[in-house]
Amino acid sequence: SWLLHGVFILLLLIPWQSVKGIRLLDAAVLRDPDARAHFYRSAIASQWVLALVTLGILWSANSAYVQQLFRLTLSADSALVVGLASLAIMSQSPLVPAIRRQMERSQTIRRTIYPLRNILPRTQAEKSLWISVSMTAGICEEILFRGFLFYYAQTIFGLESTGAIALSTAVFAIGHLYQGTQNMIRVAVVGAILGIVFAASETLLYCIALHAFLDLGALRMDDFVPADELPDDFLELVWKTRANGIASIGQGAIYPSDYAAISGLLPAVTHEVLQSPTTARWERVTSRFIELQQAGQLNRIPWVVINRLFSAAGPDTYSSVVN
Repeated sequence: SWLLHGVFILLLLIPWQSVKGIRLLDAAVLRDPDARAHFYRSAIASQWVLALVTLGILWSANSAYVQQLFRLTLSADSALVVGLASLAIMSQSPLVPAIRRQMERSQTIRRTIYPLRNILPRTQAEKSLWISVSMTAGICEEILFRGFLFYYAQTIFGLESTGAIALSTAVFAIGHLYQGTQNMIRVAVVGAILGIVFAASETLLYCIALHAFLDLGALRMDDFVPADELPDDFLELVWKTRANGIASIGQGAIYPSDYAAISGLLPAVTHEVLQSPTTARWERVTSRFIELQQAGQLNRIPWVVINRLFSAAGPDTYSSVVN
């Protein structure tokens, strides 16, 4: 049972790492045209590894349960549930022309999509790879969030179907923390629908198909995606946060007053560094900060923070150590 507990804990911890990964992707897409493709391939590989390991653990615990997960069965009652769920999922997908037109008229669609702006595919090559991302998510996430969590809820906590649906829905929503609060509510609704389908049909096949179909809708979302830009929270992560996943800062962090004084300059500087982290760029950036200090606009030059930014943009060339 400790292996089951381990998978459950991992499902609760992964979202926090995903948030950090998305923040790094926000920076990477500004300097690397292949950043999304690399992100997609990494996501595909990691999901398959976790799903297959989880299947192995479930098989060792109850092989009959795993076999049932992939059987094509459909009773009259479950057919009704699957049909209604399909309509509910289709009502959220831009692959359906009427839904696409409704999104085009929406005043809030771009705000809703904003947290996903750097995940969604834009080029034809990214869209081709996104098909694999969608199929992987459909299969692997259903194994984890429906197949595994239902078994865990029922065998460890002794929950009935309603309790298992609630647990899987909550963990599924937390698993999409990187999408923002508003989108997490939508994810929770989708998770509840998929949980009901699984409880009714006792097979993952319908959940997989519905999940993959919903994710494939991203292929029609590129018109709503804003241009690449640096959000305020990313600038704070780079310039103000002491431990941001790149390097931790003890002494040498930027003063709050200095950050406020030059905040209007930081987006352009950050963008330039991410696009071209060359030695010449480092010299120009540091010269600009020296000029600001000499002009009385800056109390102290944040050498550690500057070096940390360059080490993020060019990890093979720079370190965050200040000589």
